[in-house]
Amino acid sequence: MYLDFQDVARAITDDDWQFQQFSQLKAYKGMGVSLSFVDEGVRIDYALAYDPEKMPAGSQDTARSPASLKKANEIVPNDAIAYLGFSEFRKNIEDFLSEVRSQPAFDDFNEELYYFERESGISLESDILSWMKGEVAFGICSDRNGLFGARDVPLGVLALFAAGDPQAVGSKMRKITGLLAREGLRVYDGTLNGQEIHYLLDPYTGDFIGGYGIRDGYLVIGTSRQMLEKAMGADKEVLASSAAFKKATANLPSPQDNLIYLDVEKGVKLVSDTLFEFDRDAYREFNRDVYPFIKPVKSISLASQEMKSKDNFTTGAAIINIER
Repeated sequence: MYLDFQDVARAITDDDWQFQQFSQLKAYKGMGVSLSFVDEGVRIDYALAYDPEKMPAGSQDTARSPASLKKANEIVPNDAIAYLGFSEFRKNIEDFLSEVRSQPAFDDFNEELYYFERESGISLESDILSWMKGEVAFGICSDRNGLFGARDVPLGVLALFAAGDPQAVGSKMRKITGLLAREGLRVYDGTLNGQEIHYLLDPYTGDFIGGYGIRDGYLVIGTSRQMLEKAMGADKEVLASSAAFKKATANLPSPQDNLIYLDVEKGVKLVSDTLFEFDRDAYREFNRDVYPFIKPVKSISLASQEMKSKDNFTTGAAIINIER
């Protein structure tokens, strides 16, 4: 399939006046998509051509850190249901902020950001973006402790932010946790494997509601004590060594600027177990109407390569792993 993306961009910008402000849409030219049946299952490839002269300034910075992004796979536990890794997260946020701050159409957004920073005392640029290198990864796991203590949402989330200067990160995080403490949260400091860990606790119940540590050049944030401690080294089995993860990502484009991985088998089990515990009628409907169709699907993985000045394309592929 081929699309003239300039026609698509015109349709988008004509329909929504806010999108007219994003000059990057006007730089894309054409997009091709192919579908193939391969040994793993189904593969989808795409390529998007762009005009470098119409891209915003700085968008063609081709510096990549695939090794740093791969390091995040070696921190996220191997029981992760999903993994998302982005190598140019900081740059994308900075480009977005630069774009919206220069356009009158986004005055409301700029005003809300201004009031948030003034009221919270936290500056998005100097307290967060300033120490980030660029790579960001997220791991999602089954967690009976619940998301931020909500046991009816049996998920745990890890957020990993690559940092150039761990001391600077520590200083900024102490400032942020200090502000939270003044709002009433309790902060408890501990250690694991010789590394500092900082827990945020509910002021009334003492329940864990979040925490962070710094490991291998990453700021690691977890939504439960178990999730945080596993990522800080309590669990030696990591995603990078998982046979399922290796199989799902082996034939994706490399180096990978962005990577998304979903273990469908683990995700289905979590949904089924959760429905069985909280909603038996929905559990029966799920097993009857949905599960038979997704049972053969083991995983879904997607990788992309950002803009390359050599050929003016951004490319990517997705693989749906099907057991036959």
